[in-house]
Amino acid sequence: MILRTVNLTKNFGGLMAVDHVNLEVEEGAVHSIIGPNGAGKTTFFNILTGEISPTEGEVFFQEKKITGLKPHQVAQMRIGRSFQLNSLFKNLTVLENLRLAAHSQHPGHFNFLKDFRSFTSPVGQARKVLEEMEMTPIAAKKAGELSHAGQRTLEVAIALAGNPLLLLLDEPTSGMSPEETIRMIRLIKKIAKQRAMVVIEHNMKLVWSISSVITVLHQGQVIATGPPSQIEKNAEVRKAYLGGDAE
Repeated sequence: MILRTVNLTKNFGGLMAVDHVNLEVEEGAVHSIIGPNGAGKTTFFNILTGEISPTEGEVFFQEKKITGLKPHQVAQMRIGRSFQLNSLFKNLTVLENLRLAAHSQHPGHFNFLKDFRSFTSPVGQARKVLEEMEMTPIAAKKAGELSHAGQRTLEVAIALAGNPLLLLLDEPTSGMSPEETIRMIRLIKKIAKQRAMVVIEHNMKLVWSISSVITVLHQGQVIATGPPSQIEKNAEVRKAYLGGDAE
């Protein structure tokens, strides 16, 4: 078990955004979280990565309690995350964005008296991710010059640059065309061979393609968890989500 939550809850002034969620992610699994807008998916991610604190409950990573850790501390545990909205250094190149992300995980990254060019390991890691994400041809291009799909792909690449054991992806295909979505599905399948992943996604084509397990959230609560074939046939899931706004 790489990730486990126990009764994870977040109450915003009476609004129960996440309601006693128990989730277990196995080593090597691709675990998707689906549900209608407002189901609590991104809030759940924000608790996992320390962006917000839970009202109640615990988070365990490799059976170590990480509840309450700050985002940089969670990242140092080798949990990587992409965000729903792009958070790139748009005036820097693709390679520089990745180098900075890799450098943050380097043992001497707070040594401000040392020239950044002397840190060869982060550059090597950045180039490795460029190759893995098939972005080497655009390494010298500024992030702000990339298409929307290119920026979404770079977001995933940045999350990979810290060499995570667990990768959290928040709607990686958001705003992409069908062709761009197909390419992202292929890339996600490729990178999933080397690490566990938790994916929030509305695109059912991607969910059915990549998932070993799916958890469905509705109004902050888990209403079903299981393999895709089981979830697709679940009457409560179809009523709450798949029969409505599913893509």
